[in-house]
Amino acid sequence: MSTAHGREPWRRPGALWIISANLKADGNVLNGTMNFMGNDVKIEKGKIDGDKVSFEINLEFGPMAYAGTVSGDEMKLSISVMGDAIPVVLKRAK
Repeated sequence: MSTAHGREPWRRPGALWIISANLKADGNVLNGTMNFMGNDVKIEKGKIDGDKVSFEINLEFGPMAYAGTVSGDEMKLSISVMGDAIPVVLKRAK
């Protein structure tokens, strides 16, 4: 995860539903927004620990927790929502 100034765009290529994120690392805190199905949602409880990241977004039907790792331009996440875990890979937009 870069600590560069400004938010970094991430995308899920080839997905049936679109997820994108604009993220910014501030020390061990992760800030930003997720665009989930056309809605910008603020990231909450964002944390960075080495190559590990975690955060939540809150939607109408409840919270979605994201946790995973970052390696180079790829972020491998597991989304916990309504009792299910969904694997997702986001790629840094260039």
